[in-house]
Amino acid sequence: MCDEYKLSVVVLVYNTEDYLRECLDSLVNQTLDSIEIIAIDDESTDNSREILKEYEEKFKNIKTVFQENTGGATAGNRGLRMASGKYVAIIDSDDILPLDAYETLYNEAEKENADVTIGKPLILIDGVTKEILYKFEQRVWQNKKVINNISEFYDLFYDSFYWNKIFNRKFLVENECFMPDGMLYADRPMVHRAYIYARKISILDDVVYYWRKRGKEAQHKSITQLQNSLSNYADRLESIKYQIFFLTILNFQIDTVLSRSF
Repeated sequence: MCDEYKLSVVVLVYNTEDYLRECLDSLVNQTLDSIEIIAIDDESTDNSREILKEYEEKFKNIKTVFQENTGGATAGNRGLRMASGKYVAIIDSDDILPLDAYETLYNEAEKENADVTIGKPLILIDGVTKEILYKFEQRVWQNKKVINNISEFYDLFYDSFYWNKIFNRKFLVENECFMPDGMLYADRPMVHRAYIYARKISILDDVVYYWRKRGKEAQHKSITQLQNSLSNYADRLESIKYQIFFLTILNFQIDTVLSRSF
C-alpha cells in the first residue's frame, strides 16, 4: 500500500551504466525499511535501461519510468509527483549512500517534525572519500542544529544540493518546491525555495551521501565536468535569473541568497 512507505527516493538516470548497480545496491540495502524507489530514465543510450529492468524484476519496491529525453529537472519533478512516501529524496544515479543514511535522516525528521532534513555529503573519487572543501559548504554541516526560519542561519544557502536531504512530501507539494523544467542547474531554485518556506529545518553532521566525481576517462561526462562549456554557463545564468524573479516576488533579501549561492 502506498501509505506504508516512509520514504520515496527518486533516482535520476541518464547514461550511468558504469555506476548504476552500485547506486541501486546502496538503496535496496538501506537499513530504513519501507522505502519506495522510483527510477526515472531520461532516454539513456547505454545499458542503463536494461539494468533498471533487472532491478525492477528483482525488487518489488522499485518502479521504473522510461521517458523521452527532457532533462533531469523534468525527470525529477515527474518522480516527485509519483512519490507516495511521507518523505521524499532525489539522488543522481552515479552516486551512492551509506547504508544507514536514510534511517538517520528519517529518524531526525520524525524527531524534529522537520520539513527539510539535511546531512553531510562527501566527495567520492576512485573509491576514496574526501571532504567538500570549495566555497563555504562546510559551514552548513559543521555542527548539528535545528532552525525555525532561514533568517536564523543564512549560511544554509551555501548548500544548494538536492541529494543530501529528505523533504516532507506534503510540504514540498503544497509549496510547489519543484525544479524549473529544462534547466540543468535546477536544484538551487528548488532547494532554496524549500528553505524559505520551511517551518523547521534540521541539519546533521552525519555523513549521508557520497557525491561521485567521474574521472577524465569516463565515457559520459557529468554536468560538473562540462561546467566550462558556453551552454552550461548560460544555464547557470538562467538559474540566477530564475532565483532573482522568485525572490523579488517574495520581497526576500536577494543579495543575502545570491552571495551564498555562487
